[in-house]
Amino acid sequence: MKLLIWVLVAALVVFWIFLSRKKQQASRKSGPDRASPSAGRPGPGDGEVMIACTRCGIYLPYSEAVIGATGAPFCSEDHRLEHERR
Repeated sequence: MKLLIWVLVAALVVFWIFLSRKKQQASRKSGPDRASPSAGRPGPGDGEVMIACTRCGIYLPYSEAVIGATGAPFCSEDHRLEHERR
């Protein structure tokens, strides 16, 4: 009788683990597909892409970079001009 109870308890634990994993997989699949009101806006955990200046190597946000004629990023107009003079 004790063995039967232990087998039943073990089966319930395995079943509970199976269901919880199945729920996690379902939530992962439906997570990105759901449209949220803040979609497209950066949140507190989202960051902006950082790029290095071609001239001096300093990192700056992409939105603040000066892009040269060849597509190279620079931290300032002065560095862009110095690089293009070469």
